[in-house]
Amino acid sequence: MPQFHLTRKVQDFLLYIYEKGQITRKTQPFYTFSMSYYMMISYLKNLGLIVQNGFTENNEKIWVLSEKGKRVCSLLKKIRKLMEGENGR
Repeated sequence: MPQFHLTRKVQDFLLYIYEKGQITRKTQPFYTFSMSYYMMISYLKNLGLIVQNGFTENNEKIWVLSEKGKRVCSLLKKIRKLMEGENGR
């Protein structure tokens, strides 16, 4: 099993895909530099959290959550809601 770290940035990236349904290089708001974006995509792909789902008209890869990624995001949302509901206590 690969080692993983769900930093806040990784969580935000996953939850963005969860809410929007998909992500491409041009639709993502997180990274200015392409290399950082592609490193995140590679990391999530290697963990089995995202899969490619075709191409845009501009030949950009479209990424969506895998079933595993959807389950992780569902749990993340529950954890965040719980923590917010208890004011971080």
